[in-house]
Amino acid sequence: NTKKNLNKIFILLKNYVFNLRKSNISLPEITQLKLNSNSIFCRMEYKGKNLFMLGLNEKNFLNFKDYFNQIIEIILTAKKQKINIDPHLKNFVVDENKIYYVDIFPPYSNDLKKIRQNYYINSSEKKIVNSNFEFFKPKNLFYHFVSDLIKINPKFESRINYIYKILKKKKVINSDKNNFNKIVKKILHTEKLREKKNLYLI
Repeated sequence: NTKKNLNKIFILLKNYVFNLRKSNISLPEITQLKLNSNSIFCRMEYKGKNLFMLGLNEKNFLNFKDYFNQIIEIILTAKKQKINIDPHLKNFVVDENKIYYVDIFPPYSNDLKKIRQNYYINSSEKKIVNSNFEFFKPKNLFYHFVSDLIKINPKFESRINYIYKILKKKKVINSDKNNFNKIVKKILHTEKLREKKNLYLI
């Protein structure tokens, strides 16, 4: 059964990469992608460091404005194309002033969620993990993005109103400020709970 599910995930992964490329989301070249007896092996072209590695913090946020605009465009593309992604800032890297999205695993989808349900130990685990799966869906991507910024560096909470104004001005979210903050905090709480309980999405 595990072998069968691994085969399913490998097919999901290949389809996921195809859909990302089809949507024109910038991905590094994948030089190797193969299914082994009990694992999936992937090798991807190195495309540079993420913004935190380049020194981003809540004080110099504006210095990275161009990169943030590119990231917003990638997230917006995923939202419009109805592709699930993980908008964690560490999943975006810079090469020659161009942003690339580098996280292709796991291939977030309803099919992956169904496979994961075969391994739930109890109802509490199911509830927490299923809630986390929702955060990778298109409608939640921008909230998830901001939530992860705060999770990595809690000081970014002091910039949440400014980030909200940027996203609102670009018309990529429709929420009012209170609802925006509420959703961001809900995602942050749920992800921290999953990590505290050592629960995995795959």
